[in-house]
Amino acid sequence: MMTVLAGTVRISMPTSGGKDVILADLSAGEVLGEISVLDGSERSADAVAVTNVELLSVNRRDVLYFLSRSPEVCLRLLAHLSGMIRSSDDRMADIAFVSLAARLAKAMLGSSQPATAPNWPSRVSLSQSELARMIAASRESVNRQLSLWQNRGIVELRDGWIVLTRPDELEVISQLV
Repeated sequence: MMTVLAGTVRISMPTSGGKDVILADLSAGEVLGEISVLDGSERSADAVAVTNVELLSVNRRDVLYFLSRSPEVCLRLLAHLSGMIRSSDDRMADIAFVSLAARLAKAMLGSSQPATAPNWPSRVSLSQSELARMIAASRESVNRQLSLWQNRGIVELRDGWIVLTRPDELEVISQLV
């Protein structure tokens, strides 16, 4: 099991079609490998450093020993795992029932980096392919939606960034079914 001390680690899972689905980008303080450490099975997803990372690694034996003597930590771990299951359930429901536009808006809002100066808009540094893999869509579909939003002034595509010029409208779109 590892804890991210610094940087970003991307968690993804290969699909039967040979593409990866991005499950999460983990940052400082977040944990990976907790499922395998608990059940002793192989990992359920892939982890790749997106930036330079610093990790704290703890082996299974030490984690299980610590948990056997720390019921309060066990309860926190159960709450964490329950949150992961809820998030996964929400994501599956979104993929099954929510429009591509709403899924894309939600992913962009969740992945946006705050403005670095007053009156500057937030921006998303993910590529269209990465966004597509996050929302279980094709890159072409993401590109079409971004182009529509750019024509409406909701986003701007510039210098490898997706600039959120009207995040309030993206918020409204993210709530649509």
